[in-house]
Amino acid sequence: MQKTGRRHRLLQLLIALLCLAAGLEAHAQSRAIELNVKDEPLPKVLRMIEKSSEYKFMFSNDDLNQYRVTKRIKSADIDVVMKDLLSGLPFSYSVKDKFVYIVNSQSRPAVRVAAAGRNEGNLIRGRVTDSKGEPLPGVTIKTDDPTVLGVTDENGNYTILIPNGKQVKRVTYSMLGMTEKTMAFNGKPLDVIMEDNSQQLGEVVVTGLFNYRSASFTGSAQTYSNEELKQVGNANLLKSLATLDPAFVIADNTLNGSNPNAFNEITIHGNSSFAGLQGEYTGNPNEPLFIIDGFESTRQQVFDLDMNRVKSVTILKDAAAKAIYGSKAANGVVVVETIEPESGRLRVTYTGDLNLETPDLTTYDLCNAEEKLAVELASGRYTGTSPYYQQMLREQYNEVQKEVSRGVDTYWLAKPLRTGVGQKHTLYFEGGDDRMRYSATAAYNGIAG
Repeated sequence: MQKTGRRHRLLQLLIALLCLAAGLEAHAQSRAIELNVKDEPLPKVLRMIEKSSEYKFMFSNDDLNQYRVTKRIKSADIDVVMKDLLSGLPFSYSVKDKFVYIVNSQSRPAVRVAAAGRNEGNLIRGRVTDSKGEPLPGVTIKTDDPTVLGVTDENGNYTILIPNGKQVKRVTYSMLGMTEKTMAFNGKPLDVIMEDNSQQLGEVVVTGLFNYRSASFTGSAQTYSNEELKQVGNANLLKSLATLDPAFVIADNTLNGSNPNAFNEITIHGNSSFAGLQGEYTGNPNEPLFIIDGFESTRQQVFDLDMNRVKSVTILKDAAAKAIYGSKAANGVVVVETIEPESGRLRVTYTGDLNLETPDLTTYDLCNAEEKLAVELASGRYTGTSPYYQQMLREQYNEVQKEVSRGVDTYWLAKPLRTGVGQKHTLYFEGGDDRMRYSATAAYNGIAG
């Protein structure tokens, strides 16, 4: 009995310690949000909260830019922070996972239940998704009547009331990074699919940790879309960047020859470290930092990356990159963002490329065999100083002229050159969901012919 009671007390003590540890862990994870601002623009305040917390805000700058706030808040509860921050302002919010959606409550009429006999055509409703079927919150919805408008909620749904006496024939949907779309309204629900707009990619700076609007990002950064990268070639991502951006330099190394897998030194805005230190380090001390989907990567991984998987590439070139990534970013940062897989499905992608490299000798204007023989004759090549030597040279000339007349004409400049045939094959498996992503790849890159 004593042993049983002692075991029971030990078990209770163990459970108490586990509960205490869980409470301490939960307390550590709930980091307090501190805010002390005076007459600051509302979008800037939201970005400050992003930096000091794990939440991301989705909103329209056009709605929030005209409002300035003066607040002093300290709380670990995002609801407490948002209620205090938006107090007295015409905005409502909703929290889904780690995303906070802010909409103009004045521009989104409340959903009203249709009374008996009400014409359902008085309501514009539906759902807005992207090309992958994911809901799009915060989409601005306008009509041909400027008084009838609204936005989508966190699930991409919307309901807009058309006041009596108003008529709506067309509905326009717009969102940053998406192609604007206009639909005809005939009283039926409108479910809309919006496509990505790569031309608006430059409006957002992707740093690998945070996404900034280009107007508010003070650092030197250049973003290239997948289409821009492919326009200058598909050999590999690094070569395309070197072609597009003059600051991104791949040093020539003639010792590598035509080896497609050879690595040359890469710098952004030149060398920032002492030259000749490669022997003291495992890598090049002047090499930029490479980031793929928020994780530090190697130059080899970027080199092997299939360009069809790349969504965009951002090059961070100045001290702003060092403020984000520390001393490793002293030589610049190359941030690669890949296309996200469809949630819950396995995607298999195969890409095959065939490259032809042909020497262009059209700018060389050299003599052919007949012209070369005429030049040699005019220069005295076959003129001797004695009758015996002259006869020997004449016989040599007749022999060469005989071969030229027979059609012998070798273009020696092309002899050490050949047409290069390059081939690249990539097989890629990827899948996952919002919590975890997995992938596997197999690639072959070589030259034949």
